[in-house]
Amino acid sequence: MKLSIVLLSCLVVIAVLLAAAAEAAAAEWCCTPSMKLKTYNVRRDDVTGHSSSVVDNVEACQARCDEYDECESIEYNPTGFGEGGNNCHLNTVVAADADADTIVTDDTPWEYCERAIPQNCTFPFAYRGQEFTDCTAFDIPSGRSFCATVSDFDHVPRPNENFLYCECSASIYV
Repeated sequence: MKLSIVLLSCLVVIAVLLAAAAEAAAAEWCCTPSMKLKTYNVRRDDVTGHSSSVVDNVEACQARCDEYDECESIEYNPTGFGEGGNNCHLNTVVAADADADTIVTDDTPWEYCERAIPQNCTFPFAYRGQEFTDCTAFDIPSGRSFCATVSDFDHVPRPNENFLYCECSASIYV
């Protein structure tokens, strides 16, 4: 009886840890359906020279974005255009930084995704005498989570130019 209780407890702990790991992995991207940017595609120097390609799923599109430093957000369309579908577009900006007239929200099956944690964050970084290995809202009156783009945020001459918010902005457009 005691052995079965111990085993059950271990299984519960493992399930909780797996769920937390899956949630953390999913939290790296925020996605909003039926949203697209008209411009701001990443231009590449490959054979096609385009930012659009065909991939298997939205996760593959996100992984493709991770290959390019200038990629800040993606657009994925599972039905695509013409043959096959699964179109993936890479963008140099997030919706919050795009002009309002470049946002398309209609009934097309696009999915717009941006990183919850910008790839230009520098970890660890020092802020107010503490070291942070993840985004933080420590001592921020607005409560918005941020990261630094330099390792010593306490001693930069222009702090407003050396941080990024760590939250997705797409929801304000839909």
